[in-house]
Amino acid sequence: MNSKILLLLVSLFASVGMQAQTTGLEQTNRSMEEYDISAFCSYSSWHPSQYILDNSWEILRYFRTPATLHNLKSAGIDAHNSQIRLLRVGGLLSCSMVNDSVLYHTVMPIFSEVQTNDIRLVSKAMADSVFAANKKDFNSLIKLFKKKGWKNQTYSLVFSALLDKYIWDDTRIKKQKDMTDHGTWSGVYWAMYSKRPEMKCGTNSCGPVNYNWSDSLGYWISDSKMIRVANDIKASQKPVITDSELAKDLSQWGICNADGSIIVPVIYRGSGDDVDNLCNKISDNLCAAVKAKADWFMRTFDIANKDEAEVILYHEMMYDLLAMLESKGIVEKPAILLGEETGTIHFGDIVFIIL
Repeated sequence: MNSKILLLLVSLFASVGMQAQTTGLEQTNRSMEEYDISAFCSYSSWHPSQYILDNSWEILRYFRTPATLHNLKSAGIDAHNSQIRLLRVGGLLSCSMVNDSVLYHTVMPIFSEVQTNDIRLVSKAMADSVFAANKKDFNSLIKLFKKKGWKNQTYSLVFSALLDKYIWDDTRIKKQKDMTDHGTWSGVYWAMYSKRPEMKCGTNSCGPVNYNWSDSLGYWISDSKMIRVANDIKASQKPVITDSELAKDLSQWGICNADGSIIVPVIYRGSGDDVDNLCNKISDNLCAAVKAKADWFMRTFDIANKDEAEVILYHEMMYDLLAMLESKGIVEKPAILLGEETGTIHFGDIVFIIL
């Protein structure tokens, strides 16, 4: 790493650490809708968001600092016993006995304005450093995508396949199902004080089938149909849809031809081919950058454990890195993610398969 960048990062972490310790516990009346809520979780029946009812968000905000129910009511916040129990069952609120007092403490990380600004200052610096160190490999991977005829899917391949898929691995950063079990869900659920200026996007997966989404996406394939697609591909382990009726339907969505032959990118993970090797190389470097700062991040911002710290810090760095790639013109959001009237055929621009 360039010595000037390293010196900048060291001084930045020291400065942020001092601020976080003195300003991290500020309280506000900010509504849940104004926060940037993220859920990196797998769930069987109840998603963590489903436990937050009525004024439960106000309760969670208050208990960022451990306190009693009496303290809560003295602050003018009403709470029914059923609400408290539901938040505890949902893994969002903990309870402990301290000096004969029952103290409640919010488990869900809810970052203040100062903390959010500090975290994003650090994640931006990390993204700058990571890009500088991996610029050649990023460019090589994108050229390879285009050479394979995947130009239309380049954005989704860089974001969803590389940044939001390869990184979650037993040897890198843990997957949702391998993180803390909260009963009906496992993983981490957190809130940043403010939303990012860039349009938020993510990745949905159904077996080997993956697609990039955004809040502006106007075309969606039903979950039931995606499950049929996933089951069909898993059964043959080949890039083809064997169900003729399903193939005809998917051809209208730009995923395959009417004969069932897949026309979206197919990545063979673990194959050792050029795409797989570059994705692994870049992911290893991204992971190393996050793990090097995870202990500091966990201690500075009072994160429950290192796994959660890595996930939160990586997500922030990931979105900074994506914004940088866009600002430099290296990748460009496809029109369908921007909410433009492209027609369903362009849904294939945001779909890829990993076998």
